Amino acid sequence: MSEKSKNPQKLKIGQLAQHSGTPVSTIKFYLKEGLIDPPVKGEGSMSYYSQSHIDRIITIKKLQKERFFPLTVIKKMLSTKPAPEEISTITEGLEDHSWDTTLPTDLVPLATVVEQTGFSIEMLDRIEQEGFIHTVTTLQGRMIDALDLEILLLFKSRREAGLPFEHTLQIFSIYRKHLRQAVKEDTLLCLQNVLTRKEGADFINYITEGERTATAYTSLCKIKYTRMQVDTIIKKHETIPIRIVEALNFRSLESIAAVVRSTYPELEFTSLLELILDNRPPIVSRGVASTGKPIRQPVQYLLHSMLDMIEGNNRQALTTLKRIKAGNEFSPLAAALMGLAQITQVSRISSMVYFMGEMRKAVAFFEKSKQPSPNTSVILLASYCRLVGAAVRPNFFDLEKDAATTFVHIVDQTRTLVADLSNGRLIQPFLEELVLKSSYFMVLMYLECELVTQAENILDRMLAGERDNFYSVWAQRKKLETVGQR
Repeated sequence: MSEKSKNPQKLKIGQLAQHSGTPVSTIKFYLKEGLIDPPVKGEGSMSYYSQSHIDRIITIKKLQKERFFPLTVIKKMLSTKPAPEEISTITEGLEDHSWDTTLPTDLVPLATVVEQTGFSIEMLDRIEQEGFIHTVTTLQGRMIDALDLEILLLFKSRREAGLPFEHTLQIFSIYRKHLRQAVKEDTLLCLQNVLTRKEGADFINYITEGERTATAYTSLCKIKYTRMQVDTIIKKHETIPIRIVEALNFRSLESIAAVVRSTYPELEFTSLLELILDNRPPIVSRGVASTGKPIRQPVQYLLHSMLDMIEGNNRQALTTLKRIKAGNEFSPLAAALMGLAQITQVSRISSMVYFMGEMRKAVAFFEKSKQPSPNTSVILLASYCRLVGAAVRPNFFDLEKDAATTFVHIVDQTRTLVADLSNGRLIQPFLEELVLKSSYFMVLMYLECELVTQAENILDRMLAGERDNFYSVWAQRKKLETVGQR
């Protein structure tokens, strides 16, 4: 190598291309557009470039590839220190710049993408429609940027780990939405700071170190906020046993029992539960009040399990409920109660991994509770238990999506039962309380999900009825709280 080629102050254009990693054609384009200074003329027609040209070209490439600035903005940035009004013009122009621009470098054929990811063209089109990648059409066919291929490989890794494709789309969409805005604001702020600097070395240090620290900070925040969210979830779960007790504590049973016992003095409390589940009034035979037959064993299991859950013996409740066989008319209610007992059990778990596994069991129980039954009261109570499960742990496994529909079903079904059942009038206080309890849990769920308007709508309906019961008083207080927080 000659002395000239070793000296970074006297480089030919080919040597400049080698040192800067940039094609000669691109360097000539930069010269034409005034992005780099003209070379120094030597003997004859020879032109020589220096280290400052290398720094300048590297800076341009970094601003393009790492900050995605258009060349028109870069040219202004690399000029002499602009006046304040020029800075404003540049930043405004950058705000109007398309942030979806894909760099026309390192393109990968779509056939290669399919081979490396295992995704079909249809799946790739879906991912592109969601805005995660961008394909370009060239003479060689459709291609994507190498960076987009890395994103697709993340999709592939999640799929191989067993994570549903739709779930990945949802999670990545959340990060894409917020990171996109954060990067835009970060870029504009970076631009305003960079415009005050003149030296290429300052540019390189600002961009390189700025990117490194911002990326590291983002990763650390992800870890920190995940830990905080896990702690929040577990702490919220500690309140679940109290809410489950409230869900199963029906105050109206006392008034119903008083009416029944005044008419049928010999009727036992266990028969009262069967009165609700059997949909018919008690009869008197040989001086003993009953529903006309001995208390059936499944009803006894349901009663004992509910009492166990109220007392906090959820493990025993699960054992008892498992005795009710699938296909029995009471099995949907048994499954729903098992879901509630399972959720209450999970409240004592501090390990997030085990916590998630146990929550899946609860969701499976709730799914089983959707099985049909000829007993309308069983279907109604099973729906109520599912609603409670969604309300005490909203945003888990999409349980809350069914809550609104279930709530409407409960309201409609209670009206039907009062009108259609022979004992409807007798158990009407119970059915009315069931609607109030459902409303109570729906409000809790909506408030936790920050859906204040929906919560207030239900509170208004609760306040439209009688004002002297527990839930109406609670609704009045909660309404004042939500209005005060606005």
